Amino acid sequence: MRGRSALALILVALTSLASAQTVEDSLVGIWFGKVNASGTVLRIVVKITRDAGKLKVILESPDQTPAGFPGAAPKISGQEVTIGVPAVGASFSGTLSKDGKTLTGFLSQGGNRPLTLAKVDAVPELRRPQTPKPPFPYQSEETTFASPGGPVLSGTITIPAGKGPFPAAILVSGSGPQDRDELLMGHRPFAVLADFLTRRGVAVLRYDDRGTAKSKGSFAAATVFEFADDAQAAVRKLAADPRFDAKRIGIIGHSEGGLIGPIVAAREPAVGFIVMMAGPGVTGEEIILLQASRIAKVSGTTEAEIRANTRISEQIYAALRAEGTEAERIAKVDALLSEVWRGIDPKNPARPTESEFLAIRKAQLLSPWFRAFLKYDPRPNLRKVTVPVLVLNGTTDLQVDAEQNVPEVVKALKAAENKAVTVKRLRNLNHLFQKSKTGDPSEYSEIETTLDPSLLKAIGDWFNMVVLKPTK
Repeated sequence: MRGRSALALILVALTSLASAQTVEDSLVGIWFGKVNASGTVLRIVVKITRDAGKLKVILESPDQTPAGFPGAAPKISGQEVTIGVPAVGASFSGTLSKDGKTLTGFLSQGGNRPLTLAKVDAVPELRRPQTPKPPFPYQSEETTFASPGGPVLSGTITIPAGKGPFPAAILVSGSGPQDRDELLMGHRPFAVLADFLTRRGVAVLRYDDRGTAKSKGSFAAATVFEFADDAQAAVRKLAADPRFDAKRIGIIGHSEGGLIGPIVAAREPAVGFIVMMAGPGVTGEEIILLQASRIAKVSGTTEAEIRANTRISEQIYAALRAEGTEAERIAKVDALLSEVWRGIDPKNPARPTESEFLAIRKAQLLSPWFRAFLKYDPRPNLRKVTVPVLVLNGTTDLQVDAEQNVPEVVKALKAAENKAVTVKRLRNLNHLFQKSKTGDPSEYSEIETTLDPSLLKAIGDWFNMVVLKPTK
């Protein structure tokens, strides 16, 4: 009996080893899926290769950045597979199907999100017909410039054909680490806009945010004010270049970039015009509260739940502003976040642990950028802007609501006695200026159009009247 038992144990061990080896072999290849991140659908790609007998992992989120992030070698237990990606604080845990073609589980990064990865021969490409493709009828060159006391930033300048000096525009992106094309959901709005303007005689500089793509520095440590320093450095770079008309250099800012344009114009005489694409006109706190409630509503959240979420958010933001020590403020935030965590259904498989929930939310709430944005009011700087301004907002924008923000922008510019303000409310356009039914961010990736023709026409017409008209 003992001999047979030992033999059985050996056979079991060998069988387990063979099974693990089979799972390991099955993992080699390209895995593709989609995850819902706070209402936004993102493509996830996991590439697994074998090198010197060991598995190597690269995680990609092509809708957010073209860069890939190295992961740890997969941990295998039977059909269960775990892949950690320390660079972005994420991990995936899933079960490999018997046919070796799907991994079903959860992506953990500040909570657990359901994710099914399917093995594919190649990553499906999103149809983005507006993305410019060569050959181009203009010159394109790589460039770098240094922000005052800050990092060296990298970008691209597109220069029209013909004889200069040319008017020029600097494109300033919205919140979050953005590359020079403002890549999001496979869309490259800044590439589209730069191509559109350069073909019409306007030079365009677009650049990677600090700490992003080819630009140096730390994105996480920066606030809207450091980003304004970067944009001002870009203005000064073009103003010093004889190929560009120093009297016709301006800023086109999208979302947070719409905050930055007026900050720079208020202190930099070289700014000759501003275009505010979904630019805020009220404090960050006001924007975030309304944004959260409007997105929740189109996502099916009940009015009672929305009111409860708004109440707790107001309390958290008040705690961040409260007098006293930083330790006292953090203690109050901890208590409020714990209350939020207790309200999550314990049966929800996506529910993180309390410590995970607090760590992720506090990292967001206590970041330099968030705290500065929360209290920043754009109106004082808008009251100093006297150069021509084009204000563009979509009527289905749920992130920067037109009715909340446009009146305040116009009122502040009138206080500056600015006589050159043009306002366009573009019907049925969302925050990315796509034609949209509801404005829900979950639609961004499903819409093929990057920038609606009505937006491009509004910008083109305004440039013809204000920027491209002959100078005296």
